[in-house]
Order: sequence, then structure tokens, then C-alpha cells
Amino acid sequence: MTRPPCYVVSLARSGQRRTTIAASLGALGIGFEFIDAIDASTLAGTSRPTGATALGTAERACALSHRRAQQRLLDSGADHALILEDDALPGEPLPRFLDEGHHRLASLVLLFHSRARVYRRAVPLFGTTVAYPLAIGCTSAVAYTLDRRAATALVRANTPVRRTADWPLDLSGLGAQVVMPMIVGHPPRSDGQSTIAADRGDRPADPTRFLTGDYLMRRWRKLRSHRIS
Repeated sequence: MTRPPCYVVSLARSGQRRTTIAASLGALGIGFEFIDAIDASTLAGTSRPTGATALGTAERACALSHRRAQQRLLDSGADHALILEDDALPGEPLPRFLDEGHHRLASLVLLFHSRARVYRRAVPLFGTTVAYPLAIGCTSAVAYTLDRRAATALVRANTPVRRTADWPLDLSGLGAQVVMPMIVGHPPRSDGQSTIAADRGDRPADPTRFLTGDYLMRRWRKLRSHRIS
């Protein structure tokens, strides 16, 4: 089976990260293309779309960078793509995942995830690796595969950028699956590592969220699911 193209989101000036991810993918025999990420410094002083007043420049830059990679898939003739951030740690099972076509399992498959809540019906992939249907939108866009349908939905939801990184919509609505154990890793978070985390700061919770249908639906899904990351 033909492997999907691999796009690595990376700042053009991040030479060390580019060298590291290139070596990791090369060792696994995975070809890739760098997608130049949007530098947050270029957004300083630019206007923000209505409804995005809480977003910092690092968050907007991250969202725009992933949108660029997703648009790259739409501009290509490919049906699917693997998208990685440049600090991803690809594991040895990744080539097998791609060669056996497991990226076709769903419109979007998360190979690394955080705060994922899933339904209990696991789909066996290979060995001890399984996939679970995502019950509620989670965080982290370090590594994922997607098809053209998911790319179209994500690009549309992020045009203009209004929602905080990592995702502009609830991925469970795309029928997303998450892989366990995760076949792509990520370095442990450390103080000062994430410019997005520093950019967010402390945001007051919106008390009106308890009155929405979306909130009640999320509560119902949470009761029916369990957290795996």
C-alpha cells in the first residue's frame, strides 16, 4: 500500500529540531516534506478576527501553521497525509501503521494525544496496538493522520482563526480515533519549553458555558467514556 505523504510543521529557523526529526524519520525510512511554520513574531501587532480576542500570537501562529499543512494535503493529489510537529518522536511501529493502511481507519487518527477520553470499544490494529473512538475533543496536534474530508473541515473551521490551539473543532464530530499505546512520542514538558502555554496565561472561565447544549452533551459523553491520556 502506498504511504501517505508526511508533512513536518517546523519554523524555518529551527535548525536543530529539523536535523533531529529528519534523522528520526530517515532511520524509519519515512520520506517527508517540511512545512514552514508561521513565526509568531510576524503576527505581533496584527489585528485579530472578531471572537479571537483571547488568542495570543503563539496560539494563532500554531493554528495557522497546521492550517498550512492541512491545506498542503488539499492542494496535493493525495487522499491522506501524516502531519508531525518538529519535536515529535516517531516510534518504531510508525512505518507498520502506515504500510498496513491503518491511517485509513478514520478521517482523523491521533498518534499522540493528551487528555483524550474514549469509548471502550477498541479496534485491534497490530500486536498490542489498538485504536479507540474519541468521545470528547482532546488536546495536542503533535502527530496525526487525516483525509481530505477532515482537512477540509479543519481548514474551514480555522478560517479565520478563532479557537485556541490545538484544534478548532471537536474532533469526535469527525469520527476521530486515538491510538494506544501512542506510536509517536513527545519530550516531557518543561518550564519555558512551550511558547503557547506561556502565551495563554490564566483565562477566566465563561460561566455561561453551563447553559449551552454543547456543555450538556459533553457531560453526557464524559459519563460514558474514560480517560486514557
